[in-house]
Amino acid sequence: MARLGLIVVLTGLIPLVIQAQETDRNHSIEDLIEEIASGSDAELDYTQITEDLYYFIENPINLNITTHEELNRLHMLTDFQIKSLLAYLKYNQGIHTIYELQLVPGFDLLSIQRLLPFVAIQPVDKSESFDWNKALKYSRNELFARASGVLETADGYRNFSSDDWNPDSNKYYPGNRMRLFSRYQFNYKNQLKFGITAEKDPGEEFFTGTQKQGFDYYSIHFELSDVGKIKRLVLGDFQAKMGQGLILWSGMSTGKSVYVMDIRKRSNVLSRYASTNENRYMRGAGITLNMGNFNTSLFVSRKNIDANLQPADSVFTNETFASSLLNSGIHATPAQLADKNAVQETLAGTNVTFQKNHFSVGLSGLTYTYSKPIIKAETPENQFEFNGKQNYNLSADVEFLFNDLHVFAEGAVSANSGKALLVGALMKLAPQLSASVLYRNYAKDYQALYAGGFAEGSKTQNEKGFYLGLQIHPIKNWKLSAYYDFYQFPWLTSSTDAPSKGTDYLLQADYVPRQNLSMYWRAKHEVKQRNATEETFGITDLVEVNQWNLRYHINYQINSQWQFKNRVELSHYQKGTEPAESGYVIYQDVSSTPFSFPLTLSLRYALFDTDSYNSRIYTYESDVLYAFSIPALYDKGTRFYVMVRYQSSANLTLWLRYSQTWYSHKTELGSGMDRIAGNLRSEIKVQVRWKF
Repeated sequence: MARLGLIVVLTGLIPLVIQAQETDRNHSIEDLIEEIASGSDAELDYTQITEDLYYFIENPINLNITTHEELNRLHMLTDFQIKSLLAYLKYNQGIHTIYELQLVPGFDLLSIQRLLPFVAIQPVDKSESFDWNKALKYSRNELFARASGVLETADGYRNFSSDDWNPDSNKYYPGNRMRLFSRYQFNYKNQLKFGITAEKDPGEEFFTGTQKQGFDYYSIHFELSDVGKIKRLVLGDFQAKMGQGLILWSGMSTGKSVYVMDIRKRSNVLSRYASTNENRYMRGAGITLNMGNFNTSLFVSRKNIDANLQPADSVFTNETFASSLLNSGIHATPAQLADKNAVQETLAGTNVTFQKNHFSVGLSGLTYTYSKPIIKAETPENQFEFNGKQNYNLSADVEFLFNDLHVFAEGAVSANSGKALLVGALMKLAPQLSASVLYRNYAKDYQALYAGGFAEGSKTQNEKGFYLGLQIHPIKNWKLSAYYDFYQFPWLTSSTDAPSKGTDYLLQADYVPRQNLSMYWRAKHEVKQRNATEETFGITDLVEVNQWNLRYHINYQINSQWQFKNRVELSHYQKGTEPAESGYVIYQDVSSTPFSFPLTLSLRYALFDTDSYNSRIYTYESDVLYAFSIPALYDKGTRFYVMVRYQSSANLTLWLRYSQTWYSHKTELGSGMDRIAGNLRSEIKVQVRWKF
């Protein structure tokens, strides 16, 4: 009766369901990805996260039969929240109304608001065994097609006279400027998945010349999950992730972000690959078998990868070798085509994990071989880099959850005896206070080419660091998030000619006074060492680089048809004693679904002014489904985009997006083959999705 009384009171106080129905669910996904992206300057691939969340929007998680693994795929709940929710469900034999989430320890209004679009309360149906006939009959099929391109003509696309044309020249692109993308997906209850992905990059030929097969990139995947003892079976292109990423983490690897408690990596060992990044994936087969408390994974991959080849040199090797492995995936010019599929990579790995209650321990191994040796330039920076044809990595990982303490760790070694260690903990110190700590020590001679451990640098190598995160709910409707990270690079890096160090701070205050209004304030400060611009007596000294970013963001929804966002962000940059640089970005977002018409309009108008690229500011933008845009705004100008999403029927959706950046002080943009005469850069993007 007491529980029922609380539910009635909560139902009267907070009409969460009504507000959730009014909220544009697409914005929930975009907001989450933006917060994750804020920890990286790179345009990472967020396809897997987006696919998971859109699937749960259309097929909400039934909280009465959910699992830890399924809740993990929401990418928004901490381990403590998942543990707390599952304990509540077990103790109360389920949940009867969405309002009960407010009774679950660790769930505040902001967490519940983010969660609502992806969950539901439904009766518990008896589980059915997998049926191939039902899978083929009741599957969800999707077909995507997308075309995009820059409207202004870059030098590499200009028409040349027949006298100027030379097919072996690297001064112009043989293909057109369009980027083309197509994908077919088959999905039955997330148990059976199959898909084909194809992409053409700008400048690549299409059904002609060197690309007579059409698209430059094709990918096929198959995934079967939770059928008998088979926890996961993957064929074709797939991703593999083990432990905390010290030896292997293909696909996206997130790091520091405003989600300060989300520092532990969590993923299935094997999963299909359906993205367009032409490098960080496996091609072959893999299986994970569940045998009681043991999960055993085996996988093998063989594919060709891009590399810059050099002729045999008796000083280094008597055979052709690769001086570097390439990641762009663009194969347009003769030079790029010469590097395409230049080296064959063979990779095999295994993972055995024992799990019981809240304790798990795993052992992992990975070996990879190249058809040609990798030999990097003999520079001080590359002294400890991998050279050769073959490498292997071994690791052990452990984690346990005891009351309000969650500890995780992984130790790894490479073939040359280089070592790496990561130890972290998540703690709930009080009902309103949580903390996270992480220590990492990656030796300068640790060599793991496919690792993706928590790091400040781009590699899981040559780094020591300590991270501390705090999350506080001081009073109702407020949340404070902060982290501090101190790191050292014991050896040289691409930016420093000596060992270096740095610190990184972030503080964010979130305020949600009501369901249709939220705002936050953010301050981020980083101090790092870089090579001085000028040499002193022929010696390059290290100087400190100070960088500040201050942001205010507000999101308000007038009604079910109109939503607005405003942001002001300031940047400050100073290198050593050089003059300080600064900049700002101000933008207005409008999203509307007018008159209950099946059309959604999203637009942004932004003003920016920075002293140089050093004081640039990154901004996440709404884009068509499964496409991502995080441009860096610098110099002085304006940027706007407008996107229309039209749901012509239950099965057919159309997107049209136009964006333009105008620079006030420039007469040309880009360089080389990508140089554009003028101060405008415009892009158009069209996408169609057909569900059947």
